[in-house]
Parts: sequence; structure tokens; C-alpha cells
Amino acid sequence: MATLIIHGTVPVKIPFTVKWWWDSWHEAGFLDAMAKAMHQASGTSQDDIWKVKGVPVARVAALEAQGPSGWQAALDPAAWEKLIDPRRYLDAEQPMIHQGCFMWSGSDMDSERQRSGRALAHYLNRIHRLAPDEPIRLVAHSHGCNVVKVASSSDILDPAIFIERAAFLACPHCTIERGGRTLYPYRLDPARFGAILNAYSARDTVQEKLAQDLPGPPEGSDMVMGIFRAHRQEQDPAAKGKYIDLALVTEDKGIKAHSAMHGRQMGALLGGWLTYDPDDFKARYEAANAAYGAFTIPAGDFGE
Repeated sequence: MATLIIHGTVPVKIPFTVKWWWDSWHEAGFLDAMAKAMHQASGTSQDDIWKVKGVPVARVAALEAQGPSGWQAALDPAAWEKLIDPRRYLDAEQPMIHQGCFMWSGSDMDSERQRSGRALAHYLNRIHRLAPDEPIRLVAHSHGCNVVKVASSSDILDPAIFIERAAFLACPHCTIERGGRTLYPYRLDPARFGAILNAYSARDTVQEKLAQDLPGPPEGSDMVMGIFRAHRQEQDPAAKGKYIDLALVTEDKGIKAHSAMHGRQMGALLGGWLTYDPDDFKARYEAANAAYGAFTIPAGDFGE
């Protein structure tokens, strides 16, 4: 199976700085905890995060960020350059570290989420061509979830692509209220998914309040006039049935609660979700939580 991670909004700095997304393999890290839980659930020692057919994506030329895959072409180079912190160029090895990982600008602009959703569709197409029989799983955080939604409903996406399992962490599920109607700027195509775990914390002030207060609401002419809101759960009736909503308790609140969604504790939880049958996962989760309160996320659990 191919398991891909999609980061969320990255104010000021480029995604190279989002360490939980690509470099949290240390003992208390998000990826390390996810991989160990996957190993335990599957009974194998083969980690497949950022791998296709067991090969690390960094070694697959067709998936290089600077390679011929086509997904990067969907990004506007001018917009990308404006977001780059030039100090990162001082580290000559930095571009090598990130070859193969899916990157988007992380800009808090609707146009970038839309563009990056199309870019993700290109990237998934390339993976499907390389390994057409390999199931795909996605883990996305914050507005990265909306990038996934855009990709799923894009006409660019190969009709054969099916995402067996996905996890949305602190996703701002967005709506626009206008003229007595509810519009959905980031629509998920439910036919593309098996099941989606929608995990959130009620103490997270970024997912709802900050997501709807910051600049970057939808820019399309049919979306501009109206009241823009962000929600903790999917509001689109056509897609709601695909989600398993999971409210988690975080000891931190505010921005820290938002970051805790990609910490070690969540990594361990998601490893099971991505590997077990959904019903089996639910039973195991409820039993562990009843016995130990296992998934109260401790303070400072940010997965960096």
C-alpha cells in the first residue's frame, strides 16, 4: 500500500520546515508512531509510509519534486517563489531530502488550495501508473484535507483511482451561506473513498475560528458573496456518510491543540486506523479508551 501525507497551511515558511510531515521518524515522532502501529496491526515489519511498491518515493525518479511527474507543473512558479524563505537555500542538502514527497505551497489562499488539489491529482495519477494494483491511503492535516477534497473531485484524476482509507486531522470543513443556499467550496467525491476518519479537538481554535477569520476565503465568482464558515465535521450531505467522526481530548488548547493532531499519540492511533478493518478499529479504540483513557493527547505532543 502507498501511504501519503499531505501537510496543511504553512505561514511564511515553505513546507520544508514542516518536520512532522517528512522527518518525524524519531522515537516521539508522528511518522515513527504511525509506522510502529501499522507494523503491529499488520504483523509485518515493512513500513510503507512514503513508499510505492516498497520503494521509498525519493528513489522513484518519476515522483521527484523536480522530476517529470507533472504534478509540480500545476503550481504557479511565481506564487511559489514568493513564499520561499531564501535562508533555506543555505542548506545545500535540503532539496535532496524532499525529493519525491508531495509538496504544496501551504499558502492561505483559496487559489493555492485549488491549484494544489489539481497538483495532487497529477501526483496520484503518477503513483497509479507506477503501481496500478497498489491501494492508496492518505493522511492530511488542516487545509491539506481541502487539497485532498479538491483532488478527489478534479476531472484530472484518473477514473480508476480509489483511496482505500483516509484520515483528516483538524480539517476546516468549509461552507458558504448565500441567498438561503449552502455552497461547498471544497467538495469531496465520496465515490473515490472507502472510509475517512475525521479527527478533531473541541479545544482547537484554528480549525474553526482562525480558518474562517484569516484571509484566503474562496475566490470564485460564485463563491465570493456570502458568509464563509469552517466546521469540525463535514456539512455536505452527499459526502457525510463517508466519515467516521472522532472527537479527541487535547490537554493543550488553541494553536497547540491544532498541532497536537499530528503528534505521536495521533500517529499511533492512525497506524491502527489505516491497517485494521474500520469496524475492528472502532472496537479496539473504544476498548482502549474505556480501559486506559488512552487517547487523551498530552500537552506538547506535536510530533516534531
